[in-house]
Amino acid sequence: MLIVPVYIYRATMLSRDKQLLMDADTFWMDVDLGLRVHAYWKIRMRNYSCPERTTAEGVLAREYAHNILYAAKALIVQTYRDRLSYDRWVEDICRARASTLRRLLVGRYGPIPGCGRILH
Repeated sequence: MLIVPVYIYRATMLSRDKQLLMDADTFWMDVDLGLRVHAYWKIRMRNYSCPERTTAEGVLAREYAHNILYAAKALIVQTYRDRLSYDRWVEDICRARASTLRRLLVGRYGPIPGCGRILH
């Protein structure tokens, strides 16, 4: 098995200037590890692929994702260690008591070519 669930954490987005080089499926977050310990992680959404940030669709998807994540009072991330994801953690990202970000993006951008593709 390549992807294995690991832990669930509370998290917040890092400032917008830290997100400039990220697509709508990858984010820098401040992850609360508990006991007043925090880590800054580059997080990739699990089972979702967005267009590159250099495309018009990628700009729209990133703006939509950022609006959702920065407006959330609390974010929950469930980590999956993926040997194929290089230097980042693969995670499900949820707002407290809400749908995953992946579902919101698929619902909004599914019809746009290249965005909202669910990866298996």
